[in-house]
Amino acid sequence: MKREYIIFWLGVLATLVITSLEFFHEHALNYVDYRDATINFFNGISSYTTEYVRAHNGWYYLYSPVFHYLFAPFAFLPFYIGGYLWNLAGWVAFFFGVYLLPGELSKHTMPLLLYTVLIVMQGIFAFQYNVLIGCFFLWAYVLMERDCPFWAVALIMLSATTKIYGLIELALLLCYPKFWRNMGYAVLIGCGLLLIPMLQLGWSQFVPWYMDWFHALTDHCENTCSYLSVVWAQPTRAWLLPNMRIVQLVVLGVLSVMFFVCHKAWTEEYFKVGVLSVLMMYIVLFSEAAEPNTHLISVVGFAMWYYSAENRNLFTKIGYWCLFAFFSVMPIDILFPASWFEVIQYHWWVGVWIYTILFFYVAWDVISRYRDSWSCRFPVSRTKE
Repeated sequence: MKREYIIFWLGVLATLVITSLEFFHEHALNYVDYRDATINFFNGISSYTTEYVRAHNGWYYLYSPVFHYLFAPFAFLPFYIGGYLWNLAGWVAFFFGVYLLPGELSKHTMPLLLYTVLIVMQGIFAFQYNVLIGCFFLWAYVLMERDCPFWAVALIMLSATTKIYGLIELALLLCYPKFWRNMGYAVLIGCGLLLIPMLQLGWSQFVPWYMDWFHALTDHCENTCSYLSVVWAQPTRAWLLPNMRIVQLVVLGVLSVMFFVCHKAWTEEYFKVGVLSVLMMYIVLFSEAAEPNTHLISVVGFAMWYYSAENRNLFTKIGYWCLFAFFSVMPIDILFPASWFEVIQYHWWVGVWIYTILFFYVAWDVISRYRDSWSCRFPVSRTKE
């Protein structure tokens, strides 16, 4: 048996044990949240209300109406069966997303799995949807590399129409042939997914339901102690948080300019992996509501860049182990005291600032690697198939 499959079955076992413990201690709060909201949706009851938040101990429901259709197969199963299958689906999707990574990354499947398994298990421990969000990034890249653009775009748009994060991955389509065809897929699939809730809501409730979702997204950021992103970090929070959208757009704008400047490198494997890694890190680092579990997306992204890089200097090796320590080990109470974690991460913000430095380093490394190909001319057409 391949070593990777040993990890797979150990992961299955760990998922079953973790899920059992959470059900036993009645801590499956995310699963209950997803399940109750989905059942409410199909009963015509909104979960974007203050009444719902009070009934769920202050938990906001933040996913779009489209998410209910994704989660429905788990919500309408018997309670425990649905929970076990939800977590198993996350682990299986993640494992094979890493296992099927192409090119240079295919040579590093085992270390990639070992590096990320702890933080993925944290997401599974919390029944997090972020496990699948991270998988959508991996699977979309795998499918694009295997010349299955329709299904890759479908996953991107499923991610984008349920939690928005995935929308940024559309930038990667520029690195592949037939960009406008693929964007056409994105528009059609995205519109189709967004309109699906009309089957249940009808036209009269369709627009108000989406408006309630947008209001929930903007109103929920009240618990500052649980968000690990640069806009919340001290000592710059007083300036960054009120100007959060400006910061997000400026950073994204700079990255976009450099991306187009390097258009001659778009077809290079390292460039595509690097862009994907930067995108996965960006959506978490500059998020207004990144919980510790959300960082599984960014840690996976960093690991992909790390193992695709030809040369790893001392700085990147130190950063590699720092990310592992701060985001994979420290959040686990049995491995690191929770009180110490609170001080290091939420008082000193060490992990966030190390992560920020690594983000800009990775972005610069990807761009500077192709310095000889920098051009200010926009690629008018691409005929390569």
